[in-house]
Amino acid sequence: MRISAWATGLAVAVFQVGATWLAAMGDRQPLRHPLDAFAVFLLLAGPLALMGRDRWPVAAVAVAVVSTDLYLAMGYPYGPVFLSVVVAVFSAIRRGHRYPTYAWVAAGVVALVAAYRFSPRVVETHGSLHFRRIGNERGPKVVGA
Repeated sequence: MRISAWATGLAVAVFQVGATWLAAMGDRQPLRHPLDAFAVFLLLAGPLALMGRDRWPVAAVAVAVVSTDLYLAMGYPYGPVFLSVVVAVFSAIRRGHRYPTYAWVAAGVVALVAAYRFSPRVVETHGSLHFRRIGNERGPKVVGA
């Protein structure tokens, strides 16, 4: 029995937003920005793209990768934010779109690493890099400022 793309997208959306919200509760990730409407939009963009993965599998990968990269680059809390990317990549590869999928994944990794490496909003804490909004007075000083 095959599960529909709509059901998969809805299940991933509920889990991705709900589990990320739970991971962001309290003061567990003090250097990350709290969830706001744009963060929820980015969290929902990937699962919504999964709903069209039967017709446009590579586009679903692109939307999932870009929305996840933006979400992480903007400093929102960690959680299962890669779930929509994993489902989209698996689905696109199964449908025979290996090389475009590999290209989107590689571009996403390069973009995320570059964003973490070259952004003026990166702060260093305990050997790891985190983004910080300009004008936010909470947290350590901005590196390179």
